[in-house]
Amino acid sequence: MRLLGVFLAALAAAVLLAQGLSGAQGVIAVQVGDRLIRTSVGVGIILGLLLAAATFFITRNLWRLVTIRRRYRQWKLLRARRTSHTRLNEGVLALAAGEYARAERLLASPDLRAGGSAAHYLAAAQAAQALDAPQRRDAYLAMARELAPRQGLPLALQQIEMQFAAGELAAAEKSLEALNGRYRSNPQVLALQERCLMANERWEDLIKLLPRLKRANVHPGERLAELEAECATRLLGRPYTSRQALEEVWTALPRQVRSLPVTIAGYARVLLHLDEQVDAEAVLRAALKAQWDPRLVALYGDVRSPAAATALQQAEHWLRDHQEDPGLLLSLGHLCLTERLWGKAREYLEAALAKVPSALTHRLLAEALEQLGEHAAAAHQRRLGLELLTGPSPTRALARP
Repeated sequence: MRLLGVFLAALAAAVLLAQGLSGAQGVIAVQVGDRLIRTSVGVGIILGLLLAAATFFITRNLWRLVTIRRRYRQWKLLRARRTSHTRLNEGVLALAAGEYARAERLLASPDLRAGGSAAHYLAAAQAAQALDAPQRRDAYLAMARELAPRQGLPLALQQIEMQFAAGELAAAEKSLEALNGRYRSNPQVLALQERCLMANERWEDLIKLLPRLKRANVHPGERLAELEAECATRLLGRPYTSRQALEEVWTALPRQVRSLPVTIAGYARVLLHLDEQVDAEAVLRAALKAQWDPRLVALYGDVRSPAAATALQQAEHWLRDHQEDPGLLLSLGHLCLTERLWGKAREYLEAALAKVPSALTHRLLAEALEQLGEHAAAAHQRRLGLELLTGPSPTRALARP
Protein backbone atom coordinates (compact mmCIF):
# COMPACT_ATOMS: atom_id res chain seq x y z
CA MET A 1 0.00 0.00 0.00
CA ARG A 2 2.81 2.38 0.84
CA LEU A 3 4.58 1.73 -2.50
CA LEU A 4 1.29 2.17 -4.37
CA GLY A 5 0.74 5.51 -2.70
CA VAL A 6 4.23 6.71 -3.66
CA PHE A 7 3.62 5.61 -7.29
CA LEU A 8 0.28 7.43 -7.53
CA ALA A 9 1.76 10.56 -6.01
CA ALA A 10 4.63 10.49 -8.53
CA LEU A 11 2.17 9.96 -11.39
CA ALA A 12 0.04 12.88 -10.27
CA ALA A 13 3.12 15.08 -9.98
CA ALA A 14 4.19 14.08 -13.50
CA VAL A 15 0.76 14.95 -14.95
CA LEU A 16 0.75 18.32 -13.24
CA LEU A 17 4.27 19.03 -14.43
CA ALA A 18 3.35 18.08 -18.02
CA GLN A 19 0.35 20.40 -17.95
CA GLY A 20 2.47 23.22 -16.62
CA LEU A 21 5.09 22.77 -19.30
CA SER A 22 2.65 22.21 -22.19
CA GLY A 23 2.62 25.91 -23.03
CA ALA A 24 6.37 26.36 -22.81
CA GLN A 25 7.99 27.66 -26.08
CA GLY A 26 11.25 26.40 -27.57
CA VAL A 27 13.01 23.25 -28.71
CA ILE A 28 15.71 21.12 -27.10
CA ALA A 29 18.19 19.47 -29.51
CA VAL A 30 20.56 16.69 -28.53
CA GLN A 31 23.13 15.28 -30.96
CA VAL A 32 24.13 11.63 -30.46
CA GLY A 33 26.82 10.76 -33.00
CA ASP A 34 25.51 11.68 -36.46
CA ARG A 35 21.93 11.74 -35.22
CA LEU A 36 20.22 14.93 -34.00
CA ILE A 37 17.32 14.46 -31.63
CA ARG A 38 14.87 17.32 -31.15
CA THR A 39 12.04 17.61 -28.68
CA SER A 40 10.01 20.26 -26.98
CA VAL A 41 11.11 21.86 -23.70
CA GLY A 42 8.36 20.15 -21.65
CA VAL A 43 9.16 16.67 -22.96
CA GLY A 44 12.89 17.29 -22.47
CA ILE A 45 12.44 18.29 -18.84
CA ILE A 46 10.29 15.24 -18.16
CA LEU A 47 12.82 12.93 -19.84
CA GLY A 48 15.61 14.54 -17.80
CA LEU A 49 13.76 13.99 -14.56
CA LEU A 50 13.06 10.39 -15.51
CA LEU A 51 16.72 9.87 -16.33
CA ALA A 52 17.79 11.37 -12.99
CA ALA A 53 15.32 9.16 -11.11
CA ALA A 54 16.51 6.07 -12.96
CA THR A 55 20.14 6.96 -12.23
CA PHE A 56 19.31 7.42 -8.52
CA PHE A 57 17.52 4.09 -8.22
CA ILE A 58 20.19 2.18 -10.14
CA THR A 59 23.00 3.71 -8.05
CA ARG A 60 21.10 3.04 -4.82
CA ASN A 61 20.48 -0.60 -5.65
CA LEU A 62 24.09 -1.10 -6.73
CA TRP A 63 25.26 0.35 -3.40
CA ARG A 64 22.90 -1.91 -1.50
CA LEU A 65 24.24 -4.86 -3.45
CA VAL A 66 27.85 -3.94 -2.71
CA THR A 67 27.17 -3.47 1.04
CA ILE A 68 24.92 -6.47 1.47
CA ARG A 69 27.41 -8.40 3.64
CA ARG A 70 27.94 -5.51 6.04
CA ARG A 71 24.22 -4.88 6.30
CA TYR A 72 23.60 -8.57 6.87
CA ARG A 73 26.06 -8.56 9.76
CA GLN A 74 24.33 -5.51 11.25
CA TRP A 75 20.94 -7.13 10.90
CA LYS A 76 22.25 -10.34 12.48
CA LEU A 77 23.76 -8.39 15.39
CA LEU A 78 20.53 -6.45 15.92
CA ARG A 79 18.55 -9.70 15.87
CA ALA A 80 20.97 -11.25 18.38
CA ARG A 81 20.60 -8.26 20.68
CA ARG A 82 16.82 -8.48 20.54
CA THR A 83 16.99 -12.20 21.30
CA SER A 84 19.46 -11.50 24.09
CA HIS A 85 17.20 -8.89 25.63
CA THR A 86 14.22 -11.22 25.46
CA ARG A 87 16.11 -14.07 27.07
CA LEU A 88 17.49 -11.80 29.77
CA ASN A 89 13.95 -10.81 30.74
CA GLU A 90 12.71 -14.40 30.66
CA GLY A 91 15.78 -15.68 32.51
CA VAL A 92 15.56 -13.15 35.31
CA LEU A 93 11.85 -13.88 35.75
CA ALA A 94 12.60 -17.63 35.84
CA LEU A 95 15.32 -16.98 38.41
CA ALA A 96 12.89 -15.00 40.55
CA ALA A 97 10.36 -17.84 40.27
CA GLY A 98 12.90 -20.41 41.45
CA GLU A 99 13.14 -22.14 38.04
CA TYR A 100 16.92 -22.23 38.25
CA ALA A 101 17.64 -24.83 35.55
CA ARG A 102 15.46 -23.00 33.01
CA ALA A 103 16.97 -19.67 34.01
CA GLU A 104 20.49 -21.01 33.46
CA ARG A 105 19.55 -22.35 30.01
CA LEU A 106 18.07 -19.02 28.98
CA LEU A 107 20.84 -16.84 30.38
CA ALA A 108 23.87 -18.88 29.31
CA SER A 109 22.73 -20.27 25.97
CA PRO A 110 25.62 -20.70 23.46
CA ASP A 111 23.75 -18.72 20.80
CA LEU A 112 23.92 -15.64 23.03
CA ARG A 113 27.66 -15.18 22.49
CA ALA A 114 27.07 -12.35 20.02
CA GLY A 115 24.39 -10.56 22.03
CA GLY A 116 25.12 -11.67 25.60
CA SER A 117 26.11 -9.22 28.31
CA ALA A 118 27.69 -9.28 31.76
CA ALA A 119 24.18 -9.15 33.21
CA HIS A 120 23.31 -12.43 31.49
CA TYR A 121 26.25 -14.29 32.94
CA LEU A 122 25.92 -12.74 36.38
CA ALA A 123 22.30 -13.92 36.55
CA ALA A 124 23.39 -17.32 35.15
CA ALA A 125 25.97 -17.52 37.94
CA GLN A 126 23.22 -16.91 40.48
CA ALA A 127 21.19 -19.73 38.94
CA ALA A 128 24.21 -22.05 39.03
CA GLN A 129 24.76 -21.09 42.66
CA ALA A 130 21.20 -22.11 43.47
CA LEU A 131 21.80 -25.40 41.65
CA ASP A 132 24.95 -26.02 43.74
CA ALA A 133 27.25 -25.88 40.72
CA PRO A 134 30.25 -23.77 41.83
CA GLN A 135 32.38 -24.57 38.77
CA ARG A 136 29.73 -23.35 36.33
CA ARG A 137 29.09 -20.37 38.61
CA ASP A 138 32.75 -19.30 38.51
CA ALA A 139 32.89 -19.87 34.74
CA TYR A 140 29.91 -17.57 34.20
CA LEU A 141 31.46 -14.92 36.41
CA ALA A 142 34.68 -15.13 34.40
CA MET A 143 32.65 -14.58 31.20
CA ALA A 144 30.95 -11.59 32.82
CA ARG A 145 34.35 -10.08 33.68
CA GLU A 146 35.51 -10.55 30.09
CA LEU A 147 32.47 -8.70 28.77
CA ALA A 148 32.66 -5.92 31.39
CA PRO A 149 36.31 -5.52 32.46
CA ARG A 150 35.59 -2.16 34.09
CA GLN A 151 32.99 -3.74 36.39
CA GLY A 152 35.48 -5.99 38.16
CA LEU A 153 34.62 -4.77 41.67
CA PRO A 154 30.84 -5.42 41.67
CA LEU A 155 31.35 -8.79 39.98
CA ALA A 156 34.03 -9.75 42.52
CA LEU A 157 31.76 -8.69 45.38
CA GLN A 158 28.97 -10.85 44.00
CA GLN A 159 31.33 -13.80 43.73
CA ILE A 160 32.43 -13.38 47.35
CA GLU A 161 28.82 -13.18 48.49
CA MET A 162 28.09 -16.42 46.66
CA GLN A 163 31.17 -18.06 48.16
CA PHE A 164 30.01 -17.08 51.63
CA ALA A 165 26.54 -18.45 50.94
CA ALA A 166 28.05 -21.73 49.76
CA GLY A 167 30.27 -21.99 52.84
CA GLU A 168 33.48 -21.55 50.83
CA LEU A 169 35.21 -19.46 53.49
CA ALA A 170 38.76 -20.10 52.29
CA ALA A 171 37.87 -19.11 48.72
CA ALA A 172 36.04 -15.99 49.96
CA GLU A 173 39.05 -14.98 52.04
CA LYS A 174 41.37 -15.44 49.06
CA SER A 175 39.09 -13.33 46.86
CA LEU A 176 39.01 -10.60 49.52
CA GLU A 177 42.79 -10.50 49.71
CA ALA A 178 42.88 -9.70 45.99
CA LEU A 179 40.50 -6.75 46.55
CA ASN A 180 41.97 -5.43 49.79
CA GLY A 181 44.96 -3.68 48.24
CA ARG A 182 43.08 -1.84 45.50
CA TYR A 183 39.82 -1.16 47.33
CA ARG A 184 41.12 -0.80 50.87
CA SER A 185 38.56 1.84 51.89
CA ASN A 186 35.53 0.52 50.02
CA PRO A 187 32.66 0.03 52.51
CA GLN A 188 31.41 -3.17 50.88
CA VAL A 189 34.87 -4.70 50.82
CA LEU A 190 35.34 -3.79 54.49
CA ALA A 191 31.95 -5.23 55.41
CA LEU A 192 32.85 -8.51 53.70
CA GLN A 193 36.21 -8.55 55.48
CA GLU A 194 34.40 -8.14 58.79
CA ARG A 195 32.08 -10.98 57.87
CA CYS A 196 34.99 -13.23 56.90
CA LEU A 197 36.91 -12.53 60.12
CA MET A 198 33.84 -13.21 62.23
CA ALA A 199 33.15 -16.47 60.40
CA ASN A 200 36.75 -17.59 61.05
CA GLU A 201 36.65 -16.26 64.66
CA ARG A 202 39.71 -14.10 64.08
CA TRP A 203 38.82 -11.61 66.78
CA GLU A 204 42.29 -10.05 67.05
CA ASP A 205 42.23 -9.11 63.36
CA LEU A 206 38.64 -7.91 63.58
CA ILE A 207 39.36 -5.54 66.43
CA LYS A 208 42.19 -4.06 64.33
CA LEU A 209 39.75 -3.61 61.46
CA LEU A 210 37.27 -1.60 63.56
CA PRO A 211 38.96 1.84 62.99
CA ARG A 212 38.74 1.33 59.21
CA LEU A 213 35.09 0.34 59.54
CA LYS A 214 34.49 3.52 61.48
CA ARG A 215 36.26 5.77 58.95
CA ALA A 216 34.32 4.24 56.05
CA ASN A 217 30.97 4.57 57.90
CA VAL A 218 30.24 0.89 57.40
CA HIS A 219 28.15 0.76 60.59
CA PRO A 220 26.46 3.32 62.85
CA GLY A 221 28.13 4.08 66.15
CA GLU A 222 25.89 1.71 68.13
CA ARG A 223 26.82 -1.27 65.96
CA LEU A 224 30.53 -0.44 66.18
CA ALA A 225 30.25 -0.36 69.98
CA GLU A 226 28.57 -3.77 69.89
CA LEU A 227 31.38 -5.12 67.71
CA GLU A 228 34.01 -3.76 70.08
CA ALA A 229 32.28 -5.39 73.02
CA GLU A 230 31.82 -8.69 71.19
CA CYS A 231 35.48 -8.83 70.13
CA ALA A 232 36.66 -8.12 73.65
CA THR A 233 34.26 -10.65 75.14
CA ARG A 234 35.36 -13.34 72.70
CA LEU A 235 39.04 -12.67 73.31
CA LEU A 236 38.71 -12.61 77.10
CA GLY A 237 36.38 -15.61 77.06
CA ARG A 238 39.17 -17.92 75.93
CA PRO A 239 40.83 -20.28 78.42
CA TYR A 240 43.98 -18.74 79.92
CA THR A 241 46.58 -20.68 81.86
CA SER A 242 48.88 -17.81 82.81
CA ARG A 243 48.71 -14.16 83.76
CA GLN A 244 51.23 -13.32 81.05
CA ALA A 245 49.00 -14.67 78.29
CA LEU A 246 46.08 -12.65 79.65
CA GLU A 247 48.10 -9.44 79.82
CA GLU A 248 49.29 -9.83 76.24
CA VAL A 249 45.71 -9.85 75.05
CA TRP A 250 44.60 -7.10 77.44
CA THR A 251 47.34 -4.65 76.46
CA ALA A 252 46.69 -5.29 72.76
CA LEU A 253 43.10 -4.08 73.12
CA PRO A 254 42.43 -0.43 72.18
CA ARG A 255 42.09 1.91 75.14
CA GLN A 256 38.43 2.69 74.48
CA VAL A 257 37.65 -1.03 74.37
CA ARG A 258 39.40 -1.64 77.69
CA SER A 259 37.18 0.98 79.30
CA LEU A 260 33.94 -0.86 78.45
CA PRO A 261 32.23 -2.50 81.46
CA VAL A 262 31.77 -5.76 79.56
CA THR A 263 35.49 -5.84 78.77
CA ILE A 264 36.48 -5.10 82.35
CA ALA A 265 34.12 -7.83 83.53
CA GLY A 266 35.76 -10.33 81.18
CA TYR A 267 39.23 -9.31 82.33
CA ALA A 268 38.31 -9.51 86.00
CA ARG A 269 36.64 -12.89 85.48
CA VAL A 270 39.86 -14.33 84.08
CA LEU A 271 41.84 -12.82 86.97
CA LEU A 272 39.49 -14.55 89.42
CA HIS A 273 39.90 -17.82 87.52
CA LEU A 274 43.69 -17.47 87.73
CA ASP A 275 43.28 -16.84 91.49
CA GLU A 276 44.56 -13.26 91.18
CA GLN A 277 42.02 -12.20 93.80
CA VAL A 278 43.71 -8.98 94.94
CA ASP A 279 44.17 -7.63 91.42
CA ALA A 280 40.67 -8.67 90.41
CA GLU A 281 39.17 -6.83 93.38
CA ALA A 282 41.21 -3.71 92.60
CA VAL A 283 40.15 -3.74 88.94
CA LEU A 284 36.47 -4.15 89.81
CA ARG A 285 36.59 -1.53 92.56
CA ALA A 286 38.20 1.06 90.28
CA ALA A 287 35.71 0.35 87.49
CA LEU A 288 32.68 0.60 89.81
CA LYS A 289 33.91 3.89 91.20
CA ALA A 290 34.12 5.22 87.65
CA GLN A 291 30.82 3.70 86.43
CA TRP A 292 28.20 1.71 88.32
CA ASP A 293 27.37 -1.38 86.29
CA PRO A 294 25.27 -4.41 87.32
CA ARG A 295 27.65 -6.87 85.64
CA LEU A 296 30.59 -5.58 87.63
CA VAL A 297 28.56 -5.49 90.85
CA ALA A 298 27.54 -9.14 90.42
CA LEU A 299 31.14 -10.16 89.71
CA TYR A 300 32.39 -8.29 92.77
CA GLY A 301 30.69 -10.85 94.98
CA ASP A 302 32.88 -13.62 93.50
CA VAL A 303 36.06 -12.21 95.06
CA ARG A 304 37.72 -14.69 97.42
CA SER A 305 40.43 -14.52 100.05
CA PRO A 306 42.74 -12.81 100.57
CA ALA A 307 40.76 -9.92 99.03
CA ALA A 308 37.28 -10.89 100.26
CA ALA A 309 37.48 -8.87 103.49
CA THR A 310 38.50 -5.72 101.59
CA ALA A 311 35.76 -6.34 99.05
CA LEU A 312 33.14 -6.78 101.80
CA GLN A 313 34.16 -3.53 103.47
CA GLN A 314 34.01 -1.66 100.16
CA ALA A 315 30.64 -3.18 99.22
CA GLU A 316 29.13 -2.15 102.56
CA HIS A 317 30.39 1.35 101.89
CA TRP A 318 28.65 1.37 98.51
CA LEU A 319 25.43 0.17 100.13
CA ARG A 320 24.93 3.65 101.62
CA ASP A 321 24.30 5.04 98.14
CA HIS A 322 22.79 1.90 96.54
CA GLN A 323 20.48 0.47 99.19
CA GLU A 324 17.89 -0.63 96.62
CA ASP A 325 20.35 -2.42 94.33
CA PRO A 326 19.54 -6.18 94.48
CA GLY A 327 22.81 -7.05 92.73
CA LEU A 328 24.84 -5.33 95.44
CA LEU A 329 22.82 -7.08 98.18
CA LEU A 330 23.47 -10.42 96.48
CA SER A 331 27.20 -9.69 96.25
CA LEU A 332 27.26 -8.70 99.92
CA GLY A 333 25.59 -11.96 100.86
CA HIS A 334 28.08 -13.89 98.75
CA LEU A 335 31.03 -12.10 100.33
CA CYS A 336 29.66 -12.75 103.82
CA LEU A 337 29.45 -16.46 103.01
CA THR A 338 33.08 -16.36 101.92
CA GLU A 339 34.01 -14.72 105.23
CA ARG A 340 31.81 -17.20 107.16
CA LEU A 341 29.50 -14.47 108.43
CA TRP A 342 26.41 -16.69 108.24
CA GLY A 343 23.91 -14.44 109.97
CA LYS A 344 24.96 -11.37 108.05
CA ALA A 345 24.85 -13.33 104.81
CA ARG A 346 21.29 -14.41 105.60
CA GLU A 347 20.17 -10.78 106.12
CA TYR A 348 21.66 -9.56 102.85
CA LEU A 349 20.35 -12.49 100.83
CA GLU A 350 16.83 -12.22 102.22
CA ALA A 351 16.88 -8.50 101.39
CA ALA A 352 18.04 -9.34 97.85
CA LEU A 353 15.22 -11.90 97.45
CA ALA A 354 12.70 -9.30 98.56
CA LYS A 355 13.86 -7.09 95.67
CA VAL A 356 14.36 -9.64 92.87
CA PRO A 357 13.99 -13.43 93.35
CA SER A 358 16.68 -15.50 91.63
CA ALA A 359 17.81 -19.13 91.71
CA LEU A 360 21.35 -18.12 92.72
CA THR A 361 20.10 -16.06 95.66
CA HIS A 362 17.94 -18.96 96.88
CA ARG A 363 20.92 -21.32 96.63
CA LEU A 364 23.24 -19.01 98.55
CA LEU A 365 20.59 -18.41 101.20
CA ALA A 366 20.18 -22.19 101.54
CA GLU A 367 23.93 -22.48 102.20
CA ALA A 368 23.74 -19.81 104.90
CA LEU A 369 20.74 -21.53 106.52
CA GLU A 370 22.58 -24.89 106.47
CA GLN A 371 25.47 -23.32 108.37
CA LEU A 372 22.99 -21.85 110.86
CA GLY A 373 21.46 -25.31 111.43
CA GLU A 374 18.10 -24.50 109.80
CA HIS A 375 18.03 -27.51 107.50
CA ALA A 376 14.29 -27.48 106.74
CA ALA A 377 14.43 -23.80 105.77
CA ALA A 378 17.49 -24.52 103.65
CA ALA A 379 15.66 -27.32 101.79
CA HIS A 380 12.73 -24.96 101.23
CA GLN A 381 15.02 -22.35 99.66
CA ARG A 382 16.58 -24.94 97.37
CA ARG A 383 13.12 -26.03 96.23
CA LEU A 384 12.14 -22.43 95.52
CA GLY A 385 15.33 -21.90 93.53
CA LEU A 386 14.66 -25.05 91.49
CA GLU A 387 11.12 -23.89 90.74
CA LEU A 388 12.48 -20.60 89.45
CA LEU A 389 14.62 -22.54 87.00
CA THR A 390 12.13 -25.21 85.93
CA GLY A 391 8.71 -23.96 87.01
CA PRO A 392 6.52 -25.30 89.83
CA SER A 393 6.29 -29.08 90.19
CA PRO A 394 3.12 -30.77 88.80
CA THR A 395 2.27 -32.16 92.27
CA ARG A 396 2.23 -28.71 93.85
CA ALA A 397 0.29 -27.27 90.92
CA LEU A 398 -2.43 -29.94 91.37
CA ALA A 399 -2.52 -29.40 95.13
CA ARG A 400 -3.44 -25.74 94.78
CA PRO A 401 -7.16 -25.02 95.34
